[in-house]
Amino acid sequence: MKTNNDFKSFYPVDESAKTNIHYDLVASKFMTGIENHQRTRYNNSASNNAILPLIGAIIQIILGLLIFIIASVFHLFKSTKQS
Repeated sequence: MKTNNDFKSFYPVDESAKTNIHYDLVASKFMTGIENHQRTRYNNSASNNAILPLIGAIIQIILGLLIFIIASVFHLFKSTKQS
């Protein structure tokens, strides 16, 4: 079991160059971990958020084409019936 002295030897509180480099390394690894987590979370949510509007747009295009075709057929029958 580590004591308080062991903790101070791992994270010393002096202002030496070795200590500053050690803290920079620890902070760099910590920030890299946070950035990787955010990047992964953002990429997953961005891809999920882009799929639903795309599916909605495709459905709207298909429905628009169907309505156009049906209206054209009715108009064609109506115009041939009157002649």
